[in-house]
Amino acid sequence: MRSLQGRLAVGLVVTVLVLFAAQWLVVNVSLRKLTEEYFASRLTHDAEGLLAGIVFDTDQRPVVAVERADPIFKRPFSGHYYEVMSEGFVVRSRSLLNHLLDIKPVPAGHYTLTRTHGPEHQPLIMLVAGYEKRGRLLTIAVAEDYSPIEGEFGIFQWRYVLITCAVLVGLIALQMWVVQRGLRPLEQVRGDLRRLERGEIQELTGKVPVEVVPLVLEINHLITILGDRLERSRNALGNLAHALKTPLTALDQLLNSDELRAHPQLHAQLRHQSSMIGSFIQRELKRARLAGAATPGGRFDVRQELPLLLTALKQIYRDKSLEVEWTIPPGLAYPAEREDMLELFGNLLDNACKWATSKVVFTVAGGPGLSFSIEDNGPGAPEEKLEQLSARGVRLDESVGGYGLGLSIAREIVEYYRGEMGFDRSPSLGGFRVWVRLPDLSSSS
Repeated sequence: MRSLQGRLAVGLVVTVLVLFAAQWLVVNVSLRKLTEEYFASRLTHDAEGLLAGIVFDTDQRPVVAVERADPIFKRPFSGHYYEVMSEGFVVRSRSLLNHLLDIKPVPAGHYTLTRTHGPEHQPLIMLVAGYEKRGRLLTIAVAEDYSPIEGEFGIFQWRYVLITCAVLVGLIALQMWVVQRGLRPLEQVRGDLRRLERGEIQELTGKVPVEVVPLVLEINHLITILGDRLERSRNALGNLAHALKTPLTALDQLLNSDELRAHPQLHAQLRHQSSMIGSFIQRELKRARLAGAATPGGRFDVRQELPLLLTALKQIYRDKSLEVEWTIPPGLAYPAEREDMLELFGNLLDNACKWATSKVVFTVAGGPGLSFSIEDNGPGAPEEKLEQLSARGVRLDESVGGYGLGLSIAREIVEYYRGEMGFDRSPSLGGFRVWVRLPDLSSSS
């Protein structure tokens, strides 16, 4: 069982069940003991009354005086019986008729309390006690039908079981509520983690139990470490770019020297290799800058960032007098790194503005995840090239002339976020259309 709440609930339920079972056993045994002591007291009183009424006839046989015996012993099967034994002589109550209690002699001063069956299979509780009177040993057995008490005891047991079950259900429900209430701070932390992933908060806050505080502090510390590492990585990439820029500049200056111009074939080869190195460095630096899902607390505000980007692109291509239509739902934000998203949208929108004749349509749809499409009324790409563009692993910069590095970088960003990107012809504008679907990152954790 992996659920903490389930473990606590099962532990509490088992504890309560064991407690009630132990209580039931103690109450049951105590009541039976109390009942037996009650019967023992009654039967001892009856036995002593019979002892006082016993006389011996001329043959030294014990006889119970009629006036000293309770009338209930005279009614057949009354549920009250006695039997007196003395040196081989036996005297029985009339209530027994021909039934025998089957007793054995008991030394004087001793007694036993047993359960047996009497006439008509009546359940009896029987006291057998030993006495001495006028120098003769007597064994007196007194029995009483306890079925009425047993019936009442059974009713009590059922009532006790029903009340106990009701109380047990109430206690279990109460304990479940207490467990849920006790674990509510963990649910709050879980909700804060989701909000943190969506970029709504910067760190975990709020009141949490003392036991959870170290976990919250460690998570906040981890968030700080991840942010610092990402920042250091990007700084290192920037330093690398600047470090490589100087040797490439020097190489370009050498390419322009008169010595190399005197060797056109060598000059062309070096120029080609220098260009390839520059393109490769730019592509790899952009790929290395991809951060993937946003660091905790970061998100890309689509509604706020993209209109600024579109305005900047319209200024860049102002000589075309482009008409840019865009649809962005209000309040739309996506939990991703801002630089990654600006790189993705920037490359795709720049490509559309570059090839559009006069119009670009940009449509963004909200959750789950993030979906958008970009269309232009330019020449588009041939059908066979569109199929190549849609194939995974195809180098876009080698597939279609003009749709090069920008689409390649966009594809890498989309794949990094485990999304989908496809290309086709715009049904409304007739030019090139690219669509992108990014997954719901907040539900993938």
